[in-house]
Amino acid sequence: MRYLYWFGLIAIVFAAIFFAPNTYYLYAIGTIAITTLVGVGLNVLTGLSGQVSIGHAGFFAIGAYAASLTMTKLQWNFWLAAGIAVVASAAVGIALAAPALRVTGPYLAMITVAFGIIIERVLIEWVDLTGGFGGVFNIPKPTLFNLQPALRDVVLLAWIAAILALFAFAALKRHAWGRAWQAVRDDEIAATAIGLNVLKIRLMAFAVSAAFTGLGGVFFASIVGFISPDSFTFHRSILFLLVVILGGLGTIAGSLVGAIALVLLSEFLHNFAEYQLLVFGILLLLTLWLTPEGVVSFFVKHFHNFDSVYPPEIALEDLPAPIVKQQNDLLLVVENMGISFGGIKAVDSVNLVARSHQITSVIGPNGAGKTTLLNLLTGFYPPESGSIRLGERNLTNKNTLDLVAAGLSRTFQTTRLFNSLSVLDNLKVACAGDNLGNIFAGLLGKDKQQKASIEKKIIGLLAFVGYRGNIHTRADRLSLAIAV
Repeated sequence: MRYLYWFGLIAIVFAAIFFAPNTYYLYAIGTIAITTLVGVGLNVLTGLSGQVSIGHAGFFAIGAYAASLTMTKLQWNFWLAAGIAVVASAAVGIALAAPALRVTGPYLAMITVAFGIIIERVLIEWVDLTGGFGGVFNIPKPTLFNLQPALRDVVLLAWIAAILALFAFAALKRHAWGRAWQAVRDDEIAATAIGLNVLKIRLMAFAVSAAFTGLGGVFFASIVGFISPDSFTFHRSILFLLVVILGGLGTIAGSLVGAIALVLLSEFLHNFAEYQLLVFGILLLLTLWLTPEGVVSFFVKHFHNFDSVYPPEIALEDLPAPIVKQQNDLLLVVENMGISFGGIKAVDSVNLVARSHQITSVIGPNGAGKTTLLNLLTGFYPPESGSIRLGERNLTNKNTLDLVAAGLSRTFQTTRLFNSLSVLDNLKVACAGDNLGNIFAGLLGKDKQQKASIEKKIIGLLAFVGYRGNIHTRADRLSLAIAV
């Protein structure tokens, strides 16, 4: 049924494009495709990785101007210009994210606001390149089958790109990168403890998001034929964010549903432009009140269920060898470990040896420094003194990612799960760690055998620990006893 829905959507879109009576309808249909492309980009950033951007009009402008200027001034063809624009948008996304990701939450959102304002001012002031308020005009349209360029062809291409973007988002969400984005969003500390490089993962989210948004800008410039700074204001950034919130953060069809709703509503309110923000604000409040996770999330939650899969009963002798017995015999040796917080000596000259195949306990009352010692051993706190060795490797002053790669990590006193992921996906994230694989292999479906092997191993682990529930159950729906 899911595939029938998508085929039906494609059929409706193509029919609307080919039978549109005039350019007004073609512009409206094309605008929905462009907004969907940008929505997919924002859904990667906000819906999957949990980072809020209120300056995506800046990436939209970079894509539009990069393609337009290379086509009008350098006489490049549409496809080469589009490729350059997408790469430029992704590169700027990384350049912005690298320093901006030192902060999170509202501070990150404010940085993206500043970014959007800066891009708008550059477009206005750099008249020699951008034309200022005069803009860039006579932007060429791509040709299909060597035919005369036509608006209908550009709209068709924009919709093909939008549909492919939706399928790409679906593949990304199921890919190791998608799970990593959601894991970092749900619990950054737990993600770090299993070896996920939080900075790299968030940088990738910004790059992918900016690339999709830049591609939307390319088609916007080609469909409209003229661009100026007035098209890339803060107001547009707000509308882009509203698209994904209305449709449903993290949902595959959310960008499409939000784009259709916002574009059509804008057209209905065309004669009441001064009231548009008021209406959009009321619509956002109603959405957050009635369906806080978006329109599509409501239907997914109530009408879509995965097939139930339950781990089988399994005997100890049937488990893979690495589960039953450690294949190494390493000593964890801690010498003179210490750290202070102000005038309080939390850990002082601790010496510890932990052997393989044995349980080594650290016993003490509340406040004795047991958790602090664990954080020192696993890189969450930098030690002021002492050394750590695992076998022959000196791990002193290594960061958490290096320690996890060496085989040294920690669990937590209170259960820390990635609540938006299923039981199966929680363990897939832990199995992958920072080895996220080729993002393109996931999009093209070339890693099916590896996925099947990992899933079989995970089901065996769940059976071994006695989990008998559905492996597709979301972690936030588990009872505490099961979660522990």
